[in-house]
This record gives sequence, structure tokens and C-alpha cells, in this order.
Amino acid sequence: MTWPRDLEFCILDFETTGLYPQFGDRIVEYAYLVVKNGQIIDRGEGLVNPNRPMNPGATNANGITDEMLRGKPRFDQVGGGLWHAIKNRVLVAHNARFDLNCFAHECKKVGWKQPDFQAIDSLKLSRSLLTGQPNNQLKTLANMVGHSWSGDAHRAMADVEALFTIMDYLFSQFTNKLNSINEILILGGIDKTNADLQPLHDMSRTAQILLQNKGNPIQIIYNSKSSGTATRTITPVELSMNNNIEFVDAYCHKRMTNRMFRVDRISGI
Repeated sequence: MTWPRDLEFCILDFETTGLYPQFGDRIVEYAYLVVKNGQIIDRGEGLVNPNRPMNPGATNANGITDEMLRGKPRFDQVGGGLWHAIKNRVLVAHNARFDLNCFAHECKKVGWKQPDFQAIDSLKLSRSLLTGQPNNQLKTLANMVGHSWSGDAHRAMADVEALFTIMDYLFSQFTNKLNSINEILILGGIDKTNADLQPLHDMSRTAQILLQNKGNPIQIIYNSKSSGTATRTITPVELSMNNNIEFVDAYCHKRMTNRMFRVDRISGI
């Protein structure tokens, strides 16, 4: 037995519409394995309708198309099983900050409080323990430890199964360094993402005005890095916080779609 005894791990991976959940990208596929004492005791996977188009770059990476997602359930319809799989366990993901950001923003959108869990980034863990490999990408590490792929890399369950093999290798090779949750967290632990909005009195004045105008069209002066300063008409939908930066999810009347705007780039309302 090489895995820390009686600890329960939830190894997971998400595929998404793009790289920026704080700007509206959504989960389109999830997969997880629940592992106790080195044995898989539960598993789950599925495609998710994001209610927005795939980014072409994301489709090129994971092979998931808009056609594949039509008719699939939304996150609020299928995410409950994932939520309970994570609850009170040790979440493990490769480059876990991305997965934690995605999960936090999905929970925020559907009005769920995040479950209690501790998080391990296997990328951080591998950098702490392994030497000699050309990089610490999931595929590189999986091939290095002799993993047999059951599907294409960059699909959720194939990546989760690869990560299970990597973690099994790490626990077998570094038992003396990974025999307790405290030791594991020191080498690979990260904090969960807080996407919750701060109390009203702690919000910026601009954010307070946007919150008061939820559902109502208003004009803003917005400084975009790509297109400069312009006047836009938006209808605020919700406000959120990511890494201490305020964002407003709003319907953009010019582009006729929902977009994320950084509140600190709004210079006038």
C-alpha cells in the first residue's frame, strides 16, 4: 500500500470553451476518479452544454465541437455529482489553479457554495519531486512513468486516468515524503479560488452602481486593451470577484452577446 492510508482523493480534469473562466469561458467536459488506499471507488464523466460557442483554439486542443455539445445537460443539471465527489476530499489536478478557477466560477454562476476540500497541484508536486524530465506536462510525465493511454490526451477521462498513474508512481517512489496530508500539502498544496463577491460596503463605487442596475441597460465608458476607450451599452447580469479583481458579466448590446468586463476598466457610467 503506497497511497496515504484512508485519505480519499478526487482526481479530476475539465475541458472548457477557452482559458478564461473569469471572462465567461465554461466547462464543457468533466471527469473524475475517487481513490482510497490506491483503489478507485467512484468515477464520473460527461459532456456539458456551456450555452456559448467553443473557442476554435479550444476545439483544436481537445477535439470537442459545438455539435457534440448540443442537447447535453447544463452544469447546474449534472454538476451535483461532481460537487459531492469533491466534498471533504483531497482534490488533485494537473495545473490545478485552472481547474479550481473553472469550478469556482461554475459554482458561482449556479448559486452553489463550493464544497469543503483540500487541493493538490500535481504539476507543483512533480516539480518538487522529479528531476531529469524535459518538462512537467501531463503527457510527458505519463509517458515517463509508463502509462498506457486509453484515449486521446486532452479529453477529460483520458487525462484523469493518466494523472492517476502519475500519482500512483509518486506515492510509490516517494513514500517517505508523501505519507501524510500535511507533507503532501507542503509540496503540492494550493488554495481554492474565491470567486465570491465581497460585501457591498467593500465594493468599489462603480461595482455598487452596476449591482444596483442589474437587468437595466446602462451606458459605460470602457477602456479595452484591444480596442481602446469606447462608450458601450450593457445590461449587467451579475458581479463576481477573481483574485481581488471585480468583474461584471453583462449583455453587450453592440456584440449582442454576454461578455465579462473588468470593473476597474470602466471610467464612467
